[in-house]
Amino acid sequence: MRKRIAGKRLSRPSDTRRALLRSLLEALFTHDSIRTTLAKAKAVKPLAEKLITKAIKKDNASYARVQSYLFKKETIQRLINEIAPCFTTRPGGYTRIIKLGPRRSDFSEMAVLELVEKGKINPSADGQKIASQDSLQKAKINPSTTLRVDGERSRTIKNKEEIKNEKAQEVSKESEISEKDNAKNTDQT
Repeated sequence: MRKRIAGKRLSRPSDTRRALLRSLLEALFTHDSIRTTLAKAKAVKPLAEKLITKAIKKDNASYARVQSYLFKKETIQRLINEIAPCFTTRPGGYTRIIKLGPRRSDFSEMAVLELVEKGKINPSADGQKIASQDSLQKAKINPSTTLRVDGERSRTIKNKEEIKNEKAQEVSKESEISEKDNAKNTDQT
């Protein structure tokens, strides 16, 4: 029986689960936000907040604690030098979970886990951005139909009508090209 045992199992053995959580933490601190399942986001959130709290202190013990969870030195340096200073005045709640709805393939609930002070943090090395609902509301875009966070990059999802119009335009272009080819063939003969 699992009485009073903290944390989620995520249907994995402990070593695999630990590796999964570490890689999700790496991605979160590298890209400032990640898209994952809701269960994984809920499992990573307390770990991320504890690591940010430790990184704010900037002493040797906190550096060792952060180093025990993260793999890459670049990520550790970014957490301590760029991310943690943005949260020094904040008493907690460094991350937020934004629900995205079910995934198409298996209908598991998807979510974006992101840092709250994302705009104040220096941009990451690769410059990838993931859309949040706040930025979508500022741009007056409906997040459910227009934009979808897909892995580590954003892409636009088009309505069914737009897709039909594009297909119709492609078909008309192809028919024009075939008519031109037929006209050339008849001229040559």
